Amino acid sequence: ITREINNVICRLTGLPETDGALANPLLFSVASLAGLGISIEELCELCDFDYRDAPMIGGCLVRFAQPLKVDQTYDVEANILSLERKTGKRIGVMDLFKFNVILVEKSGKTACEITYTWILPRGKDHAESR
Repeated sequence: ITREINNVICRLTGLPETDGALANPLLFSVASLAGLGISIEELCELCDFDYRDAPMIGGCLVRFAQPLKVDQTYDVEANILSLERKTGKRIGVMDLFKFNVILVEKSGKTACEITYTWILPRGKDHAESR
């Protein structure tokens, strides 16, 4: 997490730029997704989903063990938790894709853990079963 990226996020959220060690907590999202080592497109391909079909965030649970820090390098660990077929009245057939991302300091301490739930719309004509 560089100071430049931190300050961009601060400006976008209407917060003052900082010169201290603590990063804007919203950087959990940028750091976790950018640090996956694959693109959003490639992540969607793992679910046999075309990212141009507009994945949606269904939920995001963030647990901070400690504040994120500027000029800190984090290792990113990720695990796919589930891919579950559902049917909704408005969206139709969809998959709920849950995955977990952990940001770990070089010291080995966990900084935060994020559980994402993405909605992958499959359309009303898609088969109900996988």
